Parts: sequence; C-alpha cells; structure tokens
Amino acid sequence: MTGIPSIIAIAFLFTPSQTAAAEDAPIADENHVVLKGQLFEIYPLDKLESRGVRVKRIPNDQNAAYRYFDAINAMPSAMDDGELTDAFHMAIGGEWPDGELAERLDAYLDQCAPALELTRQAAEMDDYFLPLFGSEYDSIFALLLPTLSDQRQLAKILVVDAHRRARNGDQEGALDNLLTAQRMGNQLGHGSTLIEGLVGVAVGALATDKLADFAESYDIDADLLRQTVTEMDAMSADMPTFEEMLGAEEAVSDNAIDDMITNPYMFSALSDAPAIGAFPIEQSNPGWKRLLGALRRVYLPDRAIKRHTHHYYDLIREGTKPTKDGTPGTILEEDKLFESIPSWDVINQALMPSLAHTYEANLRYRSNYERAKLRIAAEAYAKENGRLPQTLEALAPRYLPRVEADPMTGYDFEYRPERAASGDLVGLEDVTRQSAEELRKKRRTPAILTPRASKWRRYTMNYIEQYHLDDAQRNSAEAVLRDIEARAGAFERSQGAKIRQLIDSGDTESAKTKMGPLDKLFDELTKRLDRLPTAAQRAAAQKNGKQEE
Repeated sequence: MTGIPSIIAIAFLFTPSQTAAAEDAPIADENHVVLKGQLFEIYPLDKLESRGVRVKRIPNDQNAAYRYFDAINAMPSAMDDGELTDAFHMAIGGEWPDGELAERLDAYLDQCAPALELTRQAAEMDDYFLPLFGSEYDSIFALLLPTLSDQRQLAKILVVDAHRRARNGDQEGALDNLLTAQRMGNQLGHGSTLIEGLVGVAVGALATDKLADFAESYDIDADLLRQTVTEMDAMSADMPTFEEMLGAEEAVSDNAIDDMITNPYMFSALSDAPAIGAFPIEQSNPGWKRLLGALRRVYLPDRAIKRHTHHYYDLIREGTKPTKDGTPGTILEEDKLFESIPSWDVINQALMPSLAHTYEANLRYRSNYERAKLRIAAEAYAKENGRLPQTLEALAPRYLPRVEADPMTGYDFEYRPERAASGDLVGLEDVTRQSAEELRKKRRTPAILTPRASKWRRYTMNYIEQYHLDDAQRNSAEAVLRDIEARAGAFERSQGAKIRQLIDSGDTESAKTKMGPLDKLFDELTKRLDRLPTAAQRAAAQKNGKQEE
C-alpha cells in the first residue's frame, strides 16, 4: 500500500464547476473571491468548523490572505517567453543574465512591483486564514486551494528582486524581501490543511537558504546582519510544526471518511476499485436515499474505520515524540504502520497519507533555519572581529540570544571555524536530502558520553530556566550534573571502546543494551533535579506552560 501526500491535494484532480468564468466580469462578495478573473465560491466556515477543521474567523480587511489575493491579481500575466523564464529561474540561484535579457528581466520585476508591495503588507499582518473554495455541497477532499502556486511564485519573485537589490547596493531592501518571504511561509504553514503546511515549509526554506547565502556573498553591515538574526529568532517561535500539520490532516481524514460512507461513489475518485455499497440506480425519493445510506453503513462501518484512522495517527504521534533528553523521534517502518489497517478497510487503505517524509522535511527545514541563523551571526561576528568565532558559544548573546541544538538530532552543532568545500561553515552546511539520512541515522544510533553530555547540560540549563531556580538551587543543579557526568565518564572509560565497536559494526541493539547504565544515569539526573524546585516555582512553571499552549 502507498499513502498519498495529502487528502486535500486530491482537490487538484477535480474540475470545479463552481469556478467557471462568467461571461461578465465576476464580482467578489462575502461568499466569493475573484482570482485572476475567475470567481471562486468560499466553502462555509460554519460547515468547516462543525466538521472539526481548524478555522480562524477574521474580518476580510484584517485577513492577510485577502491581501495576498490582491497581490495575485496584481501580478503580471504568466511569462510566455521561454528565454525570460529560464533567466528568471537562474536568477533565483543568483545567476544574473547579461545585456538585453537582463533589461527584460528588470522590466518584468518592475511590472511585479505593485504585487510585491501588497505581498509585503500581507506578510506584516497579524492574522491569516486561507479559505477553502468550493460549494457547501462538495466533499471535503474536493475543495480547492488555487492560490498556493501563485503564493510560491510571489516568494520566487521576492528572491529574484532581492538579488537585483543586493547587486544595486540596496542590502537592506534585499534582506527585507527575504524576510517577507519567510513571514509568508510561516503564515501559510499554519493553514487548515497539510498541503498548506508543506507549501509554507517550501516557501520558508527558499527564504532561509537565501538569507544565509546573501550574508556570505554580499558586503552587508554587521549591524544589519545582527538585526536580521534578531528578526529570524523572533520568527522561529512562529514556525509551522509537524504536530499542526498532522492535526490538520487528521481532521480532513475524518471528514473524507464521512463523505465516502455517505456517498461511496466518491471512492472512485481515489481508487480504481468500484464504488462500495453503490446501487446501479439511484432513487430520487428521499426515503430511498436514507435507506441506501443506512445500508452503506452496514457495508462500511464508520466507527471502526475511524478507530483505524485515529490509531494510525496515534502511532505517528508516538513515533515522533521527542525523548526526555531532547532527541527527536523517528517514524520507523511506516509500512508496518500501514499494515495496522485491516485489509477490509478499503477507505483507509486508499486514503491514509504517508507522513514520514513530511515529518523529516519539517525537521530538515528547522535544522537549516538554525544553521542559517548561526551562519549569519558568524558573518556579523567576523565583520566586527576580523575572524570567525572559535566556538558557537562566542556568538551569544551579542549576535544571537542563544545557541540551540540541531533540530535534526538534538545534539550540538559540530562547528569548526573554517569553510567546507561548499563554502558553508563546517558543521553548519545546508542539510540536503542526502545528508539528512546521515543525520537521521545519527539520531537513531546510540551516542556515548561526549554528545550525550551536551544533551545533559542542555537539559539541566533548560530545567534551571524553566523553574527560575535561584542561585543556591542553580549551584545544586550544576553539582548534580557534575556528579552524573563524572560517573558517566568512568563508565565510558571502561565500556566506551566496546560500545563504539558495536555501533561501528551496525549492531545498534546490542549497543543500546550495553548503554543501559548511561540511560539510568540520565534518569537519576532528572529525578534529582526534580527535587530542587519549590511548590511555588512548580506552580509558576505550570502556569507559564499553560499560557504558552
């Protein structure tokens, strides 16, 4: 069985009858949107909300999505010049054309100026919710999101215009373009469907990559670089999470099941199998329709099917749950997760999406975001000090508030103050799909003292901050950590070589067993730290945690 990327993505397979262009110029109203001359009906928010789909009720004039609609309508028509299209895509990577072709690209960007100004305004707005388009009688998986490709195009235009600005000496304008694209990616990523989350990550990743490249390629003032890092650090708290995407997709899955059980003919849109429980002749009498609906539920017991759905999503959540020491979870053997769905449950067999790629793409995006922040901060440091920082810790707090662990592994970044062959700083290279697999293995492979110790220190420092421990408590916490690290060091001196041999030979299961005492030491660390906070500190931490939720 193979999962599809997103149920809502099926919408792009449908030809929407409700969007046919009218003979006269279409007019937008509270229930309709006009995009590039085409009228789209807005799926009722009340109905979405009643079906468990995440909805934000925002007045249109305060909803950034509607400002993006204006930007899309202000975009020039699609480029039908192949040579100019090629030049545009090369310019995204920083390769600027020469001569007459450069003039044509400049002219195109000038035409895009009104759309980009509207995009900047939208990205600065506080509230965003992209409505789904379709008739209230449409199935949930037949709804449309026609703006996403245009929003990706707006992000690409921002990047090309950023290159032009930087080449012309407007470094601040160039960085502002890229930060605008980053904000737009964050907005998209919090949408009510998985496909919005994926597009948001793609837009954000494009901006992240270019921010670091610009810092290293152009002569940008150190203060402007530090300001950029500050803005990126603030935006990092609002990045789309895999948990959000998972919840959005689960809600859509629930509704798709309801739609298919009510009308099994819809199943044929997703599968070559015939409609299950369908009769050759549909009766127009409402009584007959109610009877047919009841009979279909006999064939397709909806409660059991939904149990399978929620069990699958629970297994995904369990697999991606981080461990107490900060190691990200990993979705293992996804095929076995699919096998948890009985073969008779043909709806889930056809609909259930593959989510391992989405989870790993989100981690990769977050890792690259942290790497970009560190690379930009290192460039600012080098501008002011004449050399790269010897350690990442030297960057805090002047160049960035704190140095985070790598979201891909939970370990500290393995930074060295030198350039790799790619030109990136060693240990902060962009994570590609190929290198991501190595980091994923590292996450799953047992680590002995040195990397574990960094996690234990980070856990202790976060604990001190979480409970606002006073100086005496902080000294006690650090004493506990030193004791645990000393005992772990003694263990590594006696057993480390054997454990390394097991890891190098690929026998990770035996290595995990051999490292049991280290796991027990970490458990002891957590229990001893838990004795330090007062009741008042615990209550305050719990209150703060609820407020953050």
